[in-house]
Amino acid sequence: HFGSRAAEVRPPRAAPAAAESALSRRRACTRALAPFVMGWTPNSGAPRGRLVLPVLLLSLLALCLFPRGGRSPRGPSSAAHALPGKGAPWWASPAEHPHAKHEKHKAPLAEFWFEVSPKIFIGEIVVVIGLSTCFEHWEHWIRHRLQLHGDQVGGKILDALFKEFTGLGFIGLFLFLVTQSGLADRAALRLVGPLHEAENPLAETFEMVHMMIFLLLVVLLFQATAVLRVCAGVSAQWTRYERTRAFGDSQESFESLFVKEGFLKKVPNSAAPRGFDLAVKKPFFYGDTFFQRIRLRESWVHKLVMWRALRHDFLFPHDEAPNPTHSHCPIRGFVPSLFSFKAYLNVRMGRNVAELVEISSSTWIITIVFVVSFALTLKGLPFTSVELVLCAVAWALFLAALVLTWLLEEDTFRITPRVPEDARATLQLFCGTSDLLMRQKTEGKFLGCPGLGDYDSFKQRPVLEPAPESGKAGILSSETYTKLVQLVTFWQALVITALLISYLSRPMETWQEVALYALAWAEWPAMILYVVPRLIRRLTIRSSIGEETCQLAVRQVSLDAKGSLLRYYVRLLQIVAYVSHRAKHGESWAISPSTGWTRDQARAAWKRGKRLFNTLPHNQKQGIWHIFETWDMNNDGSVQADEIAKNLSKLISANLGSSDNIFGERDPEVVAAALIRLVDYDGTGCMCWEKCQAVAALAFSKKTEKDVKEETDAFYQIVDKDGDGSITVLELTEWLTKIHQGMREEDIASLLYQHFDSSKPKLTKAEFHEWIVSLMQSSPAEPAAHGHGN
Repeated sequence: HFGSRAAEVRPPRAAPAAAESALSRRRACTRALAPFVMGWTPNSGAPRGRLVLPVLLLSLLALCLFPRGGRSPRGPSSAAHALPGKGAPWWASPAEHPHAKHEKHKAPLAEFWFEVSPKIFIGEIVVVIGLSTCFEHWEHWIRHRLQLHGDQVGGKILDALFKEFTGLGFIGLFLFLVTQSGLADRAALRLVGPLHEAENPLAETFEMVHMMIFLLLVVLLFQATAVLRVCAGVSAQWTRYERTRAFGDSQESFESLFVKEGFLKKVPNSAAPRGFDLAVKKPFFYGDTFFQRIRLRESWVHKLVMWRALRHDFLFPHDEAPNPTHSHCPIRGFVPSLFSFKAYLNVRMGRNVAELVEISSSTWIITIVFVVSFALTLKGLPFTSVELVLCAVAWALFLAALVLTWLLEEDTFRITPRVPEDARATLQLFCGTSDLLMRQKTEGKFLGCPGLGDYDSFKQRPVLEPAPESGKAGILSSETYTKLVQLVTFWQALVITALLISYLSRPMETWQEVALYALAWAEWPAMILYVVPRLIRRLTIRSSIGEETCQLAVRQVSLDAKGSLLRYYVRLLQIVAYVSHRAKHGESWAISPSTGWTRDQARAAWKRGKRLFNTLPHNQKQGIWHIFETWDMNNDGSVQADEIAKNLSKLISANLGSSDNIFGERDPEVVAAALIRLVDYDGTGCMCWEKCQAVAALAFSKKTEKDVKEETDAFYQIVDKDGDGSITVLELTEWLTKIHQGMREEDIASLLYQHFDSSKPKLTKAEFHEWIVSLMQSSPAEPAAHGHGN
């Protein structure tokens, strides 16, 4: 504290009583050992509580050492008044008796024995273990939630935080040993001279610094939780970018966004597809000046177009005719139709955020030098308000972070390819390149394309123009950006810690202090909600493309996407099996032609399915949204029976066995009509997103182990062409190739190795069942289950 608070000099403390000394020692011991009782270990999956059992054994040993008839040390029969050999423990020598003359030279254990009740000691241990158990349950819960959501970023953040907490535990143990071994006393004698019966200032300041660092890490924990929520929002935004289609009536399509922002307009034309033409209203560009680009980047459509331009250039580098099944990328195994650019950025974002949370030694050194210099400068001023200083520092950090955001946006602009000024050309450039349409191999078809007026799409094909400064170095390197952002986030946590310590030291007295204190706190949410998302997005893109492309991450994401594709087809098989199974049981909705299935029954089935959908894990909800998107090829939010039948035709025709197994129904139109009939409570004869939720949930939920075994066995028989009782990697690859090109033998072998941790050229029926069940329970790299937005 500075200024007026600096003048509040505390009077010298009197020599503490024995009880106060013991209480201080017990608190120091508890604080020092608490992190180790909780079992914090670097990069551990969960606290293991390794020292809980040893601490319990030590407590039992202490009970044995206490005298059997001992009561409170204040009582007349207390051990504090016992003579040696009568109630005192074996290690309490006559010289250590409380009535000895040289009481201040007692051994720590003897002082601890004579001044502490066993109940207090055991109670403290029970409290520490209870807190450890609560913390352990909390960490298990949060890691389980992150695993269900497939959030690798959150796992990396937790690992980095627990690494910092582990370091704090060792620091606490070191400070405890220094203060209790007498090193602090000897150091105090050399530094400040004789203590004159006062409490050791080094021991007191050591404990204070230790608690301040612990409070700083608690703030970092809350700040990391907020950053985790921000990362989830950034990932969801990238998901929307990647699945946005060029044409369609959906409010999220490029066509609707260009019309809404005034780049295109609809001109009625009865002879044109969909009854209108698209005409240019104004040209599209990124911005000519720095401030113009900053203003335009606040627009959703500008952010979307620039992101898709970067993605397009990443997937099809120097390729004028995008081919989702072929790539000029030198990375082996990279197939554009089986690659999620969003998932790749998520991996890179996890690495960047983990580096921000894990404070490096250089950041500590820079912080210490700056804080000491800043404090000495303020100390020389005649008057300084603590609240004013903290408020000024907080908003200075906000401004610094904002400047970093602008620099990163300029660097992003330098490497972003340019799209045509005619928005109709941009529509055709991105047509068929959304994530799901590329997996369906519909890149050559302008699905749902209206009339384009005077734009001739057959004589000229739109291409991306290379970025004018793509080969030049940025304003700063990615490594420099990362260090600066880490420094800003760490200093932000320091400011919040200082605000807490300031309030705990001395509450505010005037309304000016309260106003400045509240204004300083207001900067934190502004930083987290406004600046941090932009920093994370720009820093991730800046460090993930061009020469900084991580080939290891590309290979891993490519493999995960192929596993996601396999999960998608297994889910379709489960839906077909559900219809066939219910038809065999004579349910009227599954029989063709159907009789007796009323709208009331359909409404009841829809409500039951909706309730089941709400209970499904997040990864299954993602998979259901994936299915609906591939059914809704026209992107109008409504799926007809012929669209579902077209999607199922390849799957059902891919040798799905004979009529004696659960995939007996081979007519895709019959299956599609039955699925719509099941939940057609409004009689429209089509399926919307909410109806799809109910159908898929009914097909996936409440399956017994017998049902799952029956489905996987039937799937096994389909793939096992030669009927020799084992499936080879080649057989599985051939079956998948009939449905979707781009799958290779080494991809299937890698997926098998990922699960079994060993090469598996063949799979038995039991191994195949285990692999499929594990694959369906894992978190897919698929679009998030958002609403359709039509």
